[in-house]
Amino acid sequence: MTNLNFEGVRSMIDKKLRPLITKSFSFTVSNDKLFISNLLILSSFIIFALAGGWNFLERALSEIIQERPLPKIYFPIFFAFGLLMPVLISLINRSQKSVQTIFEPYLILLAGQIITEISLVLLVGKGMGVIVGLVFSLLRLIQLQILLPFSKGLKAVNYILYVQILLWSLNVAQIIFNRMIPLIVKFG
Repeated sequence: MTNLNFEGVRSMIDKKLRPLITKSFSFTVSNDKLFISNLLILSSFIIFALAGGWNFLERALSEIIQERPLPKIYFPIFFAFGLLMPVLISLINRSQKSVQTIFEPYLILLAGQIITEISLVLLVGKGMGVIVGLVFSLLRLIQLQILLPFSKGLKAVNYILYVQILLWSLNVAQIIFNRMIPLIVKFG
C-alpha cells in the first residue's frame, strides 16, 4: 500500500497553487475592484439577458426548481450564517482593522450577489438564481481561501471563515447535484 504524504501535497499546494490563485483573483479582496467586478458581472449578465441569451437555460432551470424544491430551511440558514453572522461580527469588531480587512470584501461580494440575483430573477426568471448563485459562490470560495491567511491570530474570525467555506461549499454542491446534473440529464 502506498503511503501518501498529505503534508507534502499541502505544502506543494501552498507554495505553487495558492500564489497563483491569490494573484489571479486578487480583485476578490480589494474593495474598489470588487465594486467594479460586481458591476461588470451584473452588466454582462443583464446584457446577455436582454439579448435573450439566458432564456432556454432559465426555463429549464425553472422546471427543475419546480420539480426539486429546496427545503424551507435552506434560505434561512444562508441568511443566518452567510449574511447575519458576518455582518454582526463586522459590526461588533468595527474598530479592529484586521477584522474589517476580512469581512468588508466578503460583504461587498455578497451584496453584489444579492443585487445581481434580484435583478436577474426579476428580469429573466427564477432559474437565474441558480446561475448567479453558482458564479458568486465559486468566487466567494476563492475569496475565502485568499482571506484565510489574514485571520491568523484571530481564532473566532478564523472559525467563522471555515464556517463560511463549509456553507458556500455546500451551496455549490447543492447547485451541482440538485440543479446542474438534473439539467444535463434532462437536456444533455
